[in-house]
Amino acid sequence: MARAATSPGLAAFSSFITAWAEVAYATAFMTGDDTYTLAVGLSRFVGRHKAEWGLLTASSVLIAIPAAAVFLLVQRHLVTGLAAGATKA
Repeated sequence: MARAATSPGLAAFSSFITAWAEVAYATAFMTGDDTYTLAVGLSRFVGRHKAEWGLLTASSVLIAIPAAAVFLLVQRHLVTGLAAGATKA
């Protein structure tokens, strides 16, 4: 029973580590501004002594809009797929 309770936490941790690895990889190997990924591009708004919070938050919202739109379009299919595997035949 304890294993089932920790599964969502482990999945979230794994997702975070994967996303952070993408940022670290892109930061190390992408050399030009035109080849940066969106996540690495956000770091351009953070300096050594100051952060451009307005630009950073506006960019974050603009980056999140396509992902939210895709989720809203396929939400019905995701719920149907999750519910289909929830019952025994």
